[in-house]
Amino acid sequence: MTSVQIVGVIFGIMLVLMAVRVPIAISMFVAGAYGYIVQTGWLPFASFLNNQAFARFASYDLSVIPLFILMGHFATQGGISKALPLVIYAILTEQNIAKLFAAAMVPGIIAMLGYMAAIAIYVRLVPGHAPEVDDDFSRLTWQSFKGVAPIMAIFIIVFGGIYSGMFTPTEGAAVGAASTFVASLLKGEINWDKFKQCFYATADSSAMIFLIFIGADLMNGALALSQASVQLTEMVTGLGWPPLMIMAGILLFYVVLGAVMDELSMILLTIPIFFPIVMGMDFGLPKESVAIWFGILVLMVVEFGLLAPPVGLNVYVVNGMAKDIPIAESYRGVMPFLVSDTIRTLLILFFPGVCLWLVSVIT
Repeated sequence: MTSVQIVGVIFGIMLVLMAVRVPIAISMFVAGAYGYIVQTGWLPFASFLNNQAFARFASYDLSVIPLFILMGHFATQGGISKALPLVIYAILTEQNIAKLFAAAMVPGIIAMLGYMAAIAIYVRLVPGHAPEVDDDFSRLTWQSFKGVAPIMAIFIIVFGGIYSGMFTPTEGAAVGAASTFVASLLKGEINWDKFKQCFYATADSSAMIFLIFIGADLMNGALALSQASVQLTEMVTGLGWPPLMIMAGILLFYVVLGAVMDELSMILLTIPIFFPIVMGMDFGLPKESVAIWFGILVLMVVEFGLLAPPVGLNVYVVNGMAKDIPIAESYRGVMPFLVSDTIRTLLILFFPGVCLWLVSVIT
């Protein structure tokens, strides 16, 4: 088979398995294993799997994932908040995690303001879709302030420490997990059973993420053997299109792919293919800035497909909980937010400095 045919079969196997509800990690693993064995044979595949599994999971950087997950579970059990890591892209592309966090702040603020504007406009255009104003609202008290104080303290400790260089993102995740546990303990909202459940849930989530890692590594290894990524890079650069047009095409691809895949799987599977293409183009920016800018754009658009018609898997999930609401009504309900996200994405796409400004300030 030609390299194009091999790539087509690999993705075909993966999509078929996903269609019959095989977990995404297993789907990628089986498809990648097939592609690797077809091109090299069984023994090279076994050797690659052995070496790659050790090389992937022995990475110190990956320890930040279970630590942030543990922090999130402590926060959930303690009634404080839920944390993310924004580290998968940073690990795959070997970028500075603190700079990525900084670059994500301004788009996050824009998203908040955009959603507020979308809600304000929508409820005025379509009256009756929001609760009436309650004149008897509860005012801020010292007791309510104490409830949110741990959120502020942990945010300052973790991200302030990372940005100031006091500790690395991995150390920051450990400090955050410990701080969240202490805050939950002081509030008296965590007991021994909840404590154990936090670790069980962290192990379960981490195992799922690491299995997706190895499945994506197999897929990417098989694709690398086929030289498809090299041919794709040569083809794209040979088109002579403006770099922004190519970037827009990549982002649209993520929107479509989001209809059938979750965010983590999309990032693990596609970044090794698209990142070299993006880094090979001239956007008039330093290479590190391009890498950070591309990462922020990808992280913003991977969720589009989960909301956008005609599929919008998350819309189906939400609609399933509100069985008396027609699916068309649910789709109409998310449209203002998709419009806001589209405007924000176009703003970051055409004006990279919006997300890169804060990075330049803290470095």
